[in-house]
Amino acid sequence: MNTQEKLKAEVAGKIELAQRDLQIVESLPELALLNVRATVYGANQIDFDRLTHDQIIEVIKAIGGKWNKTPVEDGRVDYTYTRADGFIFRCWHGEPPPNCKNHRGA
Repeated sequence: MNTQEKLKAEVAGKIELAQRDLQIVESLPELALLNVRATVYGANQIDFDRLTHDQIIEVIKAIGGKWNKTPVEDGRVDYTYTRADGFIFRCWHGEPPPNCKNHRGA
């Protein structure tokens, strides 16, 4: 395979992934209710990274469901919700609630 063929195959792969990501985003109308940073992560996950607590509440209200809260490093919190179909929403390393007693390094 020559250089041109290799590059064409690489670009075609990126296009395929981008089309998959677009289909995922289009299949989630609840995202239209939000105005926060988000990333498609793999074929079955949307990540909202390092949001403020108010933004996390906005995401949880828009998506619905029962979210799990897990303390992580630096006093931050991961919030995750997995739908019945296996699709995952995650607020990664979010700001903890104001009353959270998540101690750093503990």
